[in-house]
Amino acid sequence: MASTQGLMIIADIGGYTTYMRTHRMSLAHVERQYVAHNLCPCGGCKEAEDLTLTFVAHVGEVATQRIRDRLKLVGTT
Repeated sequence: MASTQGLMIIADIGGYTTYMRTHRMSLAHVERQYVAHNLCPCGGCKEAEDLTLTFVAHVGEVATQRIRDRLKLVGTT
């Protein structure tokens, strides 16, 4: 597996799984203007502010690994 210098960034939305289990909300709100102005009364929209966003970065040697028909970027040791 050949390696090269690179950067990998992984984003994690904290609380997303719990949020989605709790709120079976439709992605297509009928009244989008309420959502755009944070006025939507549904529980899912009100609790969206409780979600967090975390980034993890790896700078250094990276390599590619083929898994079936997909090419994955992996860190090296």
